[in-house]
Amino acid sequence: MATTQNESNQTSQEIIDNLTFCVFDLETTGGNHSYDKIIEIGMIKMKGREIVDEMGLLIDPQVQIPEFIQKLTSLTPEILEGKPTIDQVLEEILEFMGDSILVAHNSSFDVPFFNSVLSRMKRAKLKNRVICTNLMTKYLIPEIMNSNLTYMSQIFGIPHQKAHRALEDAKAAGMLLKNFLDIFVQKNIRKVNQLYYPRNKFELDRVHFQRENGVKEILSKVSTVSLPITVTIKADQGIILAIFPLKSGTEDLTFLGDFLETSNWKMVTLKLVGSYFEGLLNMAQHFTKYSPDHSLHLIEKICKDMNIINLEELQEGFKIEKSFFYQQDFLLVPHLIPEQLIVYPLVNLIPKKELIFRYPGHKKKVIQFISGQVRRFPPDKKKYRKSFIAKELLPIFDHFLNNIADKTWGFKSDLPLKSQGKFYDKVTTFIEENEIESNYPKMHL
Repeated sequence: MATTQNESNQTSQEIIDNLTFCVFDLETTGGNHSYDKIIEIGMIKMKGREIVDEMGLLIDPQVQIPEFIQKLTSLTPEILEGKPTIDQVLEEILEFMGDSILVAHNSSFDVPFFNSVLSRMKRAKLKNRVICTNLMTKYLIPEIMNSNLTYMSQIFGIPHQKAHRALEDAKAAGMLLKNFLDIFVQKNIRKVNQLYYPRNKFELDRVHFQRENGVKEILSKVSTVSLPITVTIKADQGIILAIFPLKSGTEDLTFLGDFLETSNWKMVTLKLVGSYFEGLLNMAQHFTKYSPDHSLHLIEKICKDMNIINLEELQEGFKIEKSFFYQQDFLLVPHLIPEQLIVYPLVNLIPKKELIFRYPGHKKKVIQFISGQVRRFPPDKKKYRKSFIAKELLPIFDHFLNNIADKTWGFKSDLPLKSQGKFYDKVTTFIEENEIESNYPKMHL
């Protein structure tokens, strides 16, 4: 869909509010397009961000309904007996859909299934444009481990009492779409195409600023955030000038402002993180590429954050074999997304080797991850451990983990590998004591 001249002249709100959506959901006897049937369809019509109509239809499939489908949907043969068949309501359904943009929370199922019904009835397939709120969720919240409609309703505060009932699911998906459309307006969507593929522009945990935005606009945005932030500052051609953490957006404004005023930067990215430790790791990952002046300023800033008065004394007293990195094997920190955690392997602390997981849903996955890291880097061969942290930063990291870090828990590998029950109990306690009160992603950058 090309951007028209009229579209390019519209505001973000006008672009969204001039669109019509039909959010729909199917309940079926199964997932096979060849012989399974629709037993319920729920649809809501949205003009822009407002619900203007709805339709819910129970449909007699005229085939046996599997018992697990009956339990899942609460739709029994007795309830559906005497209801219209799909051919009797098809015109009504198609008229309701019209030429609206079709929306479903798993459009890769609902749209092909409905098209298979049309094909069996010798009717043309749907030609409407399609948006999947499930896929959209994964674009906007890239690190989310669970994007099902029940969970999304929970974290966005959407009423959703009857999961796996078509009209209720359609209403919940519609409200999720409304949340996303509000975000697109806030983030200044410029063309309709961006609704279908919002990657790298509308992620909820980050925001990008060009130099023309000005320092004041950046500081204004930072000042509204109470969570830890990672700041990435780039020059021309994507060259990284610096990456550093802010304890919260309400702090460190002077440092950030001075850095921007004295640097030849082109783009600034602010990214919410679940813990200050994440920001430290992001800084350390590129530390050797920073200019000497920037490196010095960043070390001074981090020392100030940690109330380190005498860095030279700290470095002289640092012994790697007595450090947190050698005393513990893994580090657990909360993730920004509710119900998610990150486990960092101190045995192999290099970029992209951490595990993001949901708890308690991913219990086995955590144990498998820990086991794999230990096999590669046994505790009795600590000299083979890998870390990308520069030597001058190791004492600072060690000081942070030993004396300052909250919302972190270091543990030895033998705890989860030898006593999973005790490990799970510890994780549960950690979550209870370190819950992030961020309201993310409902509240976002």
